[in-house]
Amino acid sequence: MQNINLCQRVETIPPGEKTRQWVLNDSTNSNFHNIVHLGESPLYLHFSWRRSARDPIQFVGIFKLDLPGLLQYGYVRLENDEPNNSNIRLRIKHKIDGIFYIQVNDNNPSLLMNAISPNNDQGPLEMKNQVENPKINKNEIDQLIISKQIFLHGIEHSKKSGQINRMIAIHNIHNSIEILLRGILYTSDKKFSDYKFDELIGEANVVYQNKVGKEFPLMKKIKSLNSQRNMVQHDADDPSIKVVEKYSIYTRTFLEEVYQNYYDLDFDNVSLIEFIQNQEIKSLLHLAQKNFFKDINKSMILLSRAFYLGINSVSQIFKTNYSNQYLPSALSWIDLLTTQGEVNNMIKYKENDLLARAYQQPYGRQKNEVRNSIINMMSGLEYYIGTQISIVGSGIDLFEYNKFKELTDKWSTIFSSNKNGKFVSIYWPKKPMEVITIEQTEELLFYVVNTLFGIESKGIELTIHDDYLEFFRILTEWDTSKINIHEVDA
Repeated sequence: MQNINLCQRVETIPPGEKTRQWVLNDSTNSNFHNIVHLGESPLYLHFSWRRSARDPIQFVGIFKLDLPGLLQYGYVRLENDEPNNSNIRLRIKHKIDGIFYIQVNDNNPSLLMNAISPNNDQGPLEMKNQVENPKINKNEIDQLIISKQIFLHGIEHSKKSGQINRMIAIHNIHNSIEILLRGILYTSDKKFSDYKFDELIGEANVVYQNKVGKEFPLMKKIKSLNSQRNMVQHDADDPSIKVVEKYSIYTRTFLEEVYQNYYDLDFDNVSLIEFIQNQEIKSLLHLAQKNFFKDINKSMILLSRAFYLGINSVSQIFKTNYSNQYLPSALSWIDLLTTQGEVNNMIKYKENDLLARAYQQPYGRQKNEVRNSIINMMSGLEYYIGTQISIVGSGIDLFEYNKFKELTDKWSTIFSSNKNGKFVSIYWPKKPMEVITIEQTEELLFYVVNTLFGIESKGIELTIHDDYLEFFRILTEWDTSKINIHEVDA
């Protein structure tokens, strides 16, 4: 019998209550799971869903979860068997029937997540997320992000004094609309490379109407903006502050409605970060962006860790077993020092008892030490070469990769653990502004997000090993009881 008290759908989250916000991605095995604490009960889960990283996010509902009850009935499991452990792993599965369930794994009992409010007498509400939506490709995403960034760049200039800033503001907010219109036409079979603005917005409006069922908002206002832009561009006209403010408002309204109606995207939330599929890495990127103007050191730590966690997912892809294939023949020129058979045996069995006894003599020990030194050196070289091949093979620009490493070498994290748990040691500069600027951190964020999105676009799944999930929690929650910070000279 379904126990609705374990998982109730509610309309709002009461102030001060524990909450989590999850987005399940069907392209990652149609499930989402993470660690939560029993002490968070009742936990309010703001839950959404998407088919893939390139599909829009679909809101499913807000659910009030009784965590101890879910554990009692076997719908969740304890994270480990340690005494007094209060961490559980909560997993949500999107099954072939199109419904979401709470379930430890496919062999355990499953709890249907209620699609109705506990006070609603109607039957289960049909999930809106079952409607098929057209996929947005990377080119469209790029156009949307560029359009938004150019608009925001124009708004920044509109806040500054002077004729040049007002002229740039008008030019940029107009350009943001033109980029959006061309993005819409890219998906059609219309040729528009030589179109003037009136022709461009007219043809794009036809495509927009066919999909949305109504024409562009504020058409007359946007065409008037085009006339104002022409005066700025061709006659060096100085737009007044009121004119700039007026067209900024019109443009934002236009962009917001088109993003929502045509692409089913929230203008304020449009960022390539949203299209990163791995939720843990996405969280680190969001936190890095959030801390740009608050704490550059913290932002850089989160940004670099997100990058290296992602890169680690590709570092093994193109590696082969160099040791077994190449190392024996590479050492054959020093047969007096070690034989190919010995090297093969060393690689396969490490130091077995027979070899250990053979090397108890002085000459044998010396021979063994030299041989081990060579093998360690070759193994290190093998790892380095394999990593570089993996990076290049996955499409990452090695020059930009090394540039990123150089810019971020003052920020590092070391993970360690002992009987008391896991800890993170952080090293960052005492005066970060002397090492890196806000503009550089924004450029690095752009590089990291584009790189990781590019990796996922090739079908390479970004994963975080289970051993690192606790370290991830420490960083995202900035658990100061588990973080040791060391300041270094710039």
